Order: sequence, then structure tokens, then C-alpha cells
Amino acid sequence: MTSFNKSASLQVASTDYDELKRKILAILKEIAESMQPGDSLRNCQPHYDEHYVPNGIKISGYDGYQIDHCLKLLLKEQYIEGQEIAIGIALNRLTQSGYDLLNTKKFL
Repeated sequence: MTSFNKSASLQVASTDYDELKRKILAILKEIAESMQPGDSLRNCQPHYDEHYVPNGIKISGYDGYQIDHCLKLLLKEQYIEGQEIAIGIALNRLTQSGYDLLNTKKFL
């Protein structure tokens, strides 16, 4: 498992972040596409081994803190629309930049 600092100044190696970003965007794309007309926001929270989070996002090789940090960075970098919540994000949709990033050869 890649180790990450849990502090606010979390430093992520770019290759690790790119891989995690791709994996999370693929999951968020499925969630966004499963939303029904009229749905506004869907909570997307990481899985934590030490805390129960219903339907938490779990990705092998990454812990909940890493996934939570990446979710918030994707929001700040405008790959997704939604809002930050205490743990994770409330997803509205992927932006065109998010879809473009998933479709680049770098991530295929």
C-alpha cells in the first residue's frame, strides 16, 4: 500500500495520484450515470476500515484518507461538480474535463 500523510498538507506522488484519480473518476462516472432525473447530489464517501461508511468507495492499495483527499482534489480541480462534505463529497456530475481525462490515452 502506498503511504500518504494524513495531514492537511498531504503530499501525493504524481504517478500515484494520477492512478488514483483515474480509478475514482471511473467509479464516479458509474455513480453519475446511475442517477435518475431529478436527483441532485449523491454522497460519495471513502471506505474506512476503522469506521462504518455505507457504500464507501474502496480501492485496493489505497486507504480512506487517500481516497477522501483525492475526491476533494477532483472537486477543486473541476473534474467533477458537487460540494465538499465532512467525509468525501456530494457528487452532482462529472464535468467535460472529467470525461476528457477518462478518455485520454494516458488513462486507457
